[in-house]
Amino acid sequence: MSSAGWQRWKNPWVIAGVLLGVVTLFGLALFVGNVARYVKAIRAGEPNPYAKDRMAAAAAQILSQPPLSPEQLAKLEDDPGAPRLGNPKANIRLVEFVDYECPFCRRSAPEVRAFMARHADDVHLTIRDYPIESVHDHALDAAIAARCVMAQGDAGRYWKYHDLLFQYQERLGVADLRSYAERVGNDLASYDECVRTRAPLAEIRAGYDLGGAVGVNGTPTFFLNGHRIPGAINLEQLEAMVAEMKKRI
Repeated sequence: MSSAGWQRWKNPWVIAGVLLGVVTLFGLALFVGNVARYVKAIRAGEPNPYAKDRMAAAAAQILSQPPLSPEQLAKLEDDPGAPRLGNPKANIRLVEFVDYECPFCRRSAPEVRAFMARHADDVHLTIRDYPIESVHDHALDAAIAARCVMAQGDAGRYWKYHDLLFQYQERLGVADLRSYAERVGNDLASYDECVRTRAPLAEIRAGYDLGGAVGVNGTPTFFLNGHRIPGAINLEQLEAMVAEMKKRI
């Protein structure tokens, strides 16, 4: 290289231009690669990979917060009349505080059900009642009715009832609640007596008080192995949370 050519390459503006070009080409290659990744995922019917990455990061952030103690988590699950799904011996423990009149609980309900259908062997779900009576006039009656359905010993009937309560959330009057119990096949004499005496009320109140003590101030609120997750959640978010949790246990 001639002396003039060497001097030109030593010019800081030339060097800066070359570096800028390299960075631009690298960024372009990265962009093209990400677009190709996105297109491949769409063609394969997979979720948006960028959204998946963001959910994974959000899951890691939530699970980095201090969880409840093992003793507190055990108390959340210590409710003989609570509805449950999944494997009682699973290492992944999910607790959901529910208000049957809450629109956000309604939004999450089918997502949680779909999630538990996928994870019947490796996740255990416990439902705790958290009827917010100051906002929802029928929430407590619905919680009592659901517990009275559950008290007859057929969990399958309870889950059908659970789904009906959210499906017809705008109709949760006393007569409506009774008609749903009849629809799922409950013995109405036993149901009527349970509702009349409000037999599950003590369990519901205990769960409400316990929820308030561990930071529940709205519904739905989830606890995943003791980590609090407030608000509505969808299937993909639950999957991201559990995937992150499995890395930690």
